[in-house]
Formats: sequence, C-alpha cells, structure tokens
Amino acid sequence: MLAAERHNRIMVAMRSRGAASITDLAGDLGVSVSTLRRDLDFLSAAGLLQRTRGGAVADIRQAKTFEPPAIVSGGLASAEKRAIGQDAAQQIKSGQIVLFDSGTTTLEAARAAVALRLQFTAITNDLQIAALLTHQPGIDVIVLGGMVRSGTPTILGSATLDFLSRLSVDLLMLGAHAVHDGRLSDTSMELAALKRCMITISETRLLLVDSGKFARCSFATFGDVSDFHQIITDDALSPEARASMSEQSLKVVRLPSASGRVS
Repeated sequence: MLAAERHNRIMVAMRSRGAASITDLAGDLGVSVSTLRRDLDFLSAAGLLQRTRGGAVADIRQAKTFEPPAIVSGGLASAEKRAIGQDAAQQIKSGQIVLFDSGTTTLEAARAAVALRLQFTAITNDLQIAALLTHQPGIDVIVLGGMVRSGTPTILGSATLDFLSRLSVDLLMLGAHAVHDGRLSDTSMELAALKRCMITISETRLLLVDSGKFARCSFATFGDVSDFHQIITDDALSPEARASMSEQSLKVVRLPSASGRVS
C-alpha cells in the first residue's frame, strides 16, 4: 500500500472515530506499528491530527474551520467520492441547467458527466470543475465571478453571491464539510452563505457526501438534510446517521464503500 493511500485511510478513520490507537490503526491497515507511527508523525506535522502517546486524535481545535490541503482532501475516500459522483451524474438530463458546488465530490460528478457525453449548461464556483467541463462539446459553462479562495479552486465572496442570487437552476450538486444531527455546515461563513443561496435557487437538490462527513459539525451551518430531494453517500454510514435520516423519511442512496463493508 502506498503512503498516500495509508494517509487517506487514516484520515477517514480519524474523521469517523475521533481517536484511535496505533495498534488498532496498524491492524486496520495491515501495516507494522513502526510504519503507522511514521504515518501519524507525518499527518501530525501537516496539522491534520494530534499525536498522543498511544495513537492520535482528531484536532478538535481546528476541526470546525480547518480544511486539509486539496491534494489530501482529494484523496480522502476517493473511491467513494468517485462512485457518488457517477451516481449523481446519471441524474442529469439533456438541456438542464446544472449547478456544481465547489468540492472534490462534485468534481467527480463533473468527470462522470463528461464520460457520459451529456449535453447541458453547467454553472460552478470551482475553477477545476469549470476547466474540466469547458473541454467537453455539448456543455456550456458559466463560471461565477468573485475572489478565488487561497489554496483552493473555490470562487466566493459578495460578488459571487450577488451573481448567484440572480439565477435559477434545474439541478444542484452540492457538498458539505460536515453533517451532524441533520444539519449541514462548512468551514466559513462565506461558503455557508453561498451554499444557502444555491439551495434556494435550485429546483432539484442532490447532496453528495461521503460517510466520513457525518462525524462532526463544522463552523457555519447552511441548511438541513431535509432541504434535499436525495442524499448520495456510501455504505460506511454510521447506524446513528442512517437512523436519523430514516426518521425523516429522506431518500438516501448508499453506495458500496471501498472496503466492501456494508454497515
């Protein structure tokens, strides 16, 4: 197993558990304790977790506002995100106006739409998604104006919000940094305001979130799972999260996780 894959799997475990011992993580990954120690030291130095004497804990001080670097976040639950994106893209109809929120899971939905050779109008606040879709014949791309968030492909700010509020779209592909007790949240007030507006202007709304997003709440709330017509996630969703959404009679699509577990 490559180091990058181990790091991704460790971060997925930390996001869902909050804390873990070295021996447990080493057993889960099938690697030696010494290898696992080096991995935890690397992730700790990157600010992605806190080392303890016998393992590691999620960095609660940063959890509500901290986002891992794009190169790391893109690898977290990558197989699950790919499956979620592919399922979401199949719901795009010819001629629709589709709004893609900025994020790694919505990027996978855009990739899947390209592979399906769909024809539609795309709107996005993500430079990476825009660049991908621009090269596909049959897809017209509208990029929201505004400021590019440092270290990310995300466009945000008052100009972005003003532009967005003037639109009306058929289908929304939206992600979230965290889902907790049915509430959706993200790491900044600006991002939350944009996502809130996206929900308001969209006729059909899909929430694209891997199961690791259900572990905690983030800084700024922007909506509720009941705002969405469908939630697309993976089968590693916790029993508590499944029970909560079942109580609200929400339409939830749970796709097989990379590990093959069905929980």
